[in-house]
Amino acid sequence: MRKLASFVAAACLVLSSAPPGAAQRAPIETRAPSTSGAIPVVFQPAAASLSLSLWGSGLEATTSLPLDAGGLAAAPAAPLGALSLSPAFPPSLTSSLASAPAAPLGAPVAALRSQAPAPHAGPSLDALPALGSLERAVAPSGGSSGVASRSPESGLAAPSEFFDEAAVRGKTLLLVGTRASREFILNETVRVSKKLGLNLVLLDRPEDRAHSAPHVPEANFIPAPIDDRTAPTIASNAARVVDFARNSAVDAVISFRSHHAKLTGEIVDRLRARGVAKRAVVTADTKPLMREAVNAKVPEQSVPFRRITSVEEARRAYAELGGGKFILKTVQGENSRFLATGLDSAEAVAAAYRRMDKAVSAFAKQHRETSSIFNRHPGIFMERELEPVPGTNEVSVEVVMQRGKAAIAVVSDTLKIGKKDELAGASMTFPSQLGRDMQKAFVAAAEKALNAVGILEGNARIDMMMTKDGARVIEINPYLGGSAVHTAVLLQTGVSLIEQGIRAILGLKVEPIGEPLVVVDYRFAASAADGTLEAVGGFDDARGSPGVQHLQMLNEIGDSVTAPVDNGYEENSEIMAVGKDFPEARGRNVKALGKLRLYIRKADGTLLEQKADYLQPGGSDSTKAVSGIPGR
Repeated sequence: MRKLASFVAAACLVLSSAPPGAAQRAPIETRAPSTSGAIPVVFQPAAASLSLSLWGSGLEATTSLPLDAGGLAAAPAAPLGALSLSPAFPPSLTSSLASAPAAPLGAPVAALRSQAPAPHAGPSLDALPALGSLERAVAPSGGSSGVASRSPESGLAAPSEFFDEAAVRGKTLLLVGTRASREFILNETVRVSKKLGLNLVLLDRPEDRAHSAPHVPEANFIPAPIDDRTAPTIASNAARVVDFARNSAVDAVISFRSHHAKLTGEIVDRLRARGVAKRAVVTADTKPLMREAVNAKVPEQSVPFRRITSVEEARRAYAELGGGKFILKTVQGENSRFLATGLDSAEAVAAAYRRMDKAVSAFAKQHRETSSIFNRHPGIFMERELEPVPGTNEVSVEVVMQRGKAAIAVVSDTLKIGKKDELAGASMTFPSQLGRDMQKAFVAAAEKALNAVGILEGNARIDMMMTKDGARVIEINPYLGGSAVHTAVLLQTGVSLIEQGIRAILGLKVEPIGEPLVVVDYRFAASAADGTLEAVGGFDDARGSPGVQHLQMLNEIGDSVTAPVDNGYEENSEIMAVGKDFPEARGRNVKALGKLRLYIRKADGTLLEQKADYLQPGGSDSTKAVSGIPGR
């Protein structure tokens, strides 16, 4: 007989079998980030019985306990937190229930005190059938936050101890979305899947099939228009995956692009697979929802904000939020493109709203048929502008969460470019050059914020700033940091964020990182004018410069490019160099960008030659009109 102490156990409380005529309410699931035996809870107020499920180590048991239905009317319909029950299951369940920090159950607690049998009085563990042959209750679509429950047939329920790699071998992992310009997403997921013995399935655009065909067999490819983020298309795409899963179970779902956040969360919820649920990713990816969640659950990080839809609302919001200095952003999407800062009056906010609304609308119209996050107007919101402590700068924290804790956290500096340092988010330095105590404070604050939005497992990126009142969140990316952040962290630490993110989602122990190997400077180039990109020169010379590890054009020939507007700009290329310290790495990057030339055809027919070190620190800012493209 197996000892109970060795049983990898977790439990969920599920109210089921509602009385006739009772309204059915979606269960609310809360997962405990603790490793001390805390138990995740699924609570459904309108119900009349309690089901206690134990799962793990290939075993599962379910016990139903009657509850006083009359007492349930007073039960809260909000997440209860985690009931702190030990995996050893003490004889009395009632003491654990009574001491639960967020469980004001009232009458139901009394019912449990009188009716709950001792947990150890259940059937012998050796007598239980294998996991999957017994059903356990799971939250329905949209009813959970954090990591979703696993369906009974998968065998991948949340363990109280980490799985070993043998436990996941043969399981199916669904990857949502790739990108030809970010080959590392597919290549690294394929590598890790082979290493762990996973069956990899890919949901992607049929137009991108060519670069995945050598790695993912046709039987494992699900074609879908995943860049269309309208609600009907998301529902249709998720339905395709559900149809696929009828014949081949999907155990875990992951994505590494916030572009596909809603779709990925929808699939996790529908399949009840391991992964980050829709509520969590949508909250993180929608800035006003993120701010609302963090303000409510981490009050020490509170920042006043308001979503605005008109010039009049902008003026009114400025007064109602108490005046001062504000910033305008789009509701979704990275904000190096559309951003207005230093707005210190109602009229300034109103004018900035008018300009931004016009610019976003024009951009969306121009890019309607592209995969840009701005191919639809996402909306605009304002929040109080954060003031950094003198001598500090914005940072980003690349995190792999596991059980609500930051198992991996890499802090990088986010610096500006421009003649007056007016363009935000233009470069990143790995690791951060700030002091270690400050970096620890950022990690602690990031961890709290991710718990607030419900991301307890997997990858996330948090942009932050240190203010006089402490660390504050600027934005949260619900998945891996965009662009080639994965490459920068790999160069700095030797650790793959994609591999560790997959391990976290699967319940495998995340591997720690060591001391930095090098300093990485990662920066983006801005266009000097509006127009069409006609040619690029000097690319090979720039890429072959000392220390340069990565150079990539983000615009293709024939693409429209845009000059900086206010504090925002469009990235046309990116470069990454390493050095023994920050000055060396940055100097190598800027010098290499000086060799890269862009040829932009303006609307009036003028051809402009621009060096890519335009607006970079120490750059030449060289732009000139030319009669033609050299060599043509």
